[in-house]
Amino acid sequence: MRSVIFVFALLVSWVPRLAAYPVYEGSLSSGGLNATSSWNTKTSFSWDVSYDEISDAWIYNYHLSVNKKTIQYVYLETSSTFSEENILEGTSDFIKLGMFGEEENQPDTLFGIEFAPQKKKTEYTFTIVTDRAPAWGDFYAIGQKTGKAWNTVSNSGFKSPDTDPLALLYPADDGSVFGHILIPGDEDTDSIIGGEEAIIVPEPATFLLLIAAALCIAAGRIKHS
Repeated sequence: MRSVIFVFALLVSWVPRLAAYPVYEGSLSSGGLNATSSWNTKTSFSWDVSYDEISDAWIYNYHLSVNKKTIQYVYLETSSTFSEENILEGTSDFIKLGMFGEEENQPDTLFGIEFAPQKKKTEYTFTIVTDRAPAWGDFYAIGQKTGKAWNTVSNSGFKSPDTDPLALLYPADDGSVFGHILIPGDEDTDSIIGGEEAIIVPEPATFLLLIAAALCIAAGRIKHS
């Protein structure tokens, strides 16, 4: 009987561990950002990235907050192999996917998605839903002028020439790596989750059958011992 209880407890203990998919959160402010003019204070950029098993997609939520002068455009970097086919339902309205550069105070060119608030505001939240797993990258935003100076902001890791942390050396995680943010990377959802191979989670009915089978085997062994 003790063997049966032990096997049951062991299998149940696996359930939350097997069913757990990563949720990554991070934010940058102050020293983590390169901000100019009025945006030099009280500006922050945050994100959370999660995997949805049902839709087999990664959900990237971003939030930019500035203290004054409304946000005009945000460029969010993606992998250079990213295409519109990787943009799934649930993604916020965007302007275009492409190469962006030569904006005021933009450290270097950037391949990614251009977003723009539909109304003039100092708070902007946008979402990308994709089949691409997270890697480290950059963003750039520009707003209205303060006098003759443009208000701009980018992550402190966005430099010239632009180099991003390699996903194999720095897998997705909470926080930030060298002043970078999490962006849609090269890998799809069938490859890497959090730097480890994805765990296939059985359906509840299948898992219960596995538990029942294990209990029967354990009970049979006890009977014949």
